[in-house]
Amino acid sequence: MAPNPQAENGHVDIANELVEAFPRLQLSGRLWRLFWVIVRLTWGWHKKIDRISITTFEKKTGLDRWNIHRGLKELVDRKIIVKNDNSFIAGYGIQKDYSKWILEPVVNIDNKKIVVENDNSLLSKTTTNPLSISTTSKEKKETIQKKRSQMPSLKTLDHFLKDRALEIYESYPRKADRPNSLKSIEKILRAYPVELFPCPVPGLKAVIENYRKHLATEGTELKYQIQSNNFFGKAERWREYLQDPRAQVSTW
Repeated sequence: MAPNPQAENGHVDIANELVEAFPRLQLSGRLWRLFWVIVRLTWGWHKKIDRISITTFEKKTGLDRWNIHRGLKELVDRKIIVKNDNSFIAGYGIQKDYSKWILEPVVNIDNKKIVVENDNSLLSKTTTNPLSISTTSKEKKETIQKKRSQMPSLKTLDHFLKDRALEIYESYPRKADRPNSLKSIEKILRAYPVELFPCPVPGLKAVIENYRKHLATEGTELKYQIQSNNFFGKAERWREYLQDPRAQVSTW
């Protein structure tokens, strides 16, 4: 049977004012897919915000978890969606105040995030005030070059990540496949420092501590504990312990 959508069979009410604001958003196809899933699962059910699991995003969009996490983080950073972390499964909703939206995407300069604001000013993570609109291109270039010179070198960053990854690996209860475990931990530290933790190293250590509490509660023998290469690897089992299991809120 050919698709035959009818409004009387269900529809999403969206204010014309918001619809007219959508075309000004410069979003990739991946971000639009995540955006419309949130619209459907919130406004489509007459809710402002609702808990949406990563698995649900996977099923609805066909995107992998890596791209979903990165996409949601960008939408939150650009104030296009709001996120509520008060429960084990995060809640998401659309930011109705479209004047807060950062219309243009984030660009990276030497691993440093530079956000192009709505008024075309530049704002970096370490900047307290945006550059004036009247700033010349030469002055902007000099400012960016100055910030580059103040940044740690990639070599220094690599050494830092390797040291921290080893520190985290050594604190894990059931170690296995050391090379791949360290590689996976480094990948986490590079990808999720802002989205999940104020500081990634204490954040991952807290995850490990939550897992240890779970093992103690369940009385799990060593041979049944998750190996480090699986805990930090593609399966991302560490995400199951972002919160103390004893404090998790039921999703039923």
